[in-house]
Amino acid sequence: MGLFKSEKYTKPGKGVEKNEKQKRPFFRFFELLWRKKYKLIGINLIYVLMNCVSVIFVCGIFAAAVGLYGMFLGGSDWVSNFFASSSSDLYFKFMMFFAIFLTSVPIYAIGPLQAGFTYIMKSFVKEEPCFLWHDYISKARSNRKLAWQVSLINGIAATLLILNFAAYLIISDPEGPFAGAIPGFILFIVALVIIALFMILVMINLYTYHMMVTFRVTLKQLYKNSFILVLMKWLPNLLMLILEGVIIGIPIFLIVTEYFDFIVSLLLYIFITPAFIGFLNNFYIYPTIKKYLIDNPNADKSKSVQEEIEESKEIEEPATNGRFENGMWIED
Repeated sequence: MGLFKSEKYTKPGKGVEKNEKQKRPFFRFFELLWRKKYKLIGINLIYVLMNCVSVIFVCGIFAAAVGLYGMFLGGSDWVSNFFASSSSDLYFKFMMFFAIFLTSVPIYAIGPLQAGFTYIMKSFVKEEPCFLWHDYISKARSNRKLAWQVSLINGIAATLLILNFAAYLIISDPEGPFAGAIPGFILFIVALVIIALFMILVMINLYTYHMMVTFRVTLKQLYKNSFILVLMKWLPNLLMLILEGVIIGIPIFLIVTEYFDFIVSLLLYIFITPAFIGFLNNFYIYPTIKKYLIDNPNADKSKSVQEEIEESKEIEEPATNGRFENGMWIED
């Protein structure tokens, strides 16, 4: 048929140069993002479906912190003050912001599901083939023990820090029941400590799940390596978190039309926000982990999964020049 004899079907494509220079990270990021756009939407839908409980939990923690503040500063009428604040537009804006941010970074996430999600994001960044549903479930299962430990630690630590911050606002309020009880400089130090601990916790979670699906590490090694990378790259980490906060906050706080901000933010969260934040985090994190852990022979780490597979093959395939005698392999 003449249709299939056309040169455009038989002419070789452009192909890839053998020593083609890799594009700059900025351009490569958007190229990969555009190329993987449909897969990102697919994995985002899976992620949101699996983490509905986490979103509800964050909203509950936020409501509890506001309720605690209102209970002490509202006197006997704290219930009416709480419900008055919870009906305000600003209240829901901040609740939505924290729910999206803390489940996308992630602080509040179901650990095994986050491990599978991170493996998919890492595969996209490294341009490795993967099957969304199969790899998502398999990595969630293979890392479930360590992932549950991390998610439990994150949940407890973040909840305590949020409630501590609410308690700090109560104690430091100049018109509250504890006004003047604690010197101002001590309150200032306490505020810095709470904020610093919360930021360190969030920064640590930029690295934990990525290392979890890359190496066979213990919980101690996981947090040790993450904390070291947080200290080494604290300024880029902080800038990354600020950027992600701005990305999440723009549709929530800059859209002033009633209910439209809620609809836009909800649709973005369902279809792209967690996947975009996860892809951005892994694109930023992978070069750091490669430099300081993968390519560093002195790093405190266990072997990667691929190295373990290769070593197990070597053990299972003994040398050909030998024989088994009394249950032992003897080389000739």
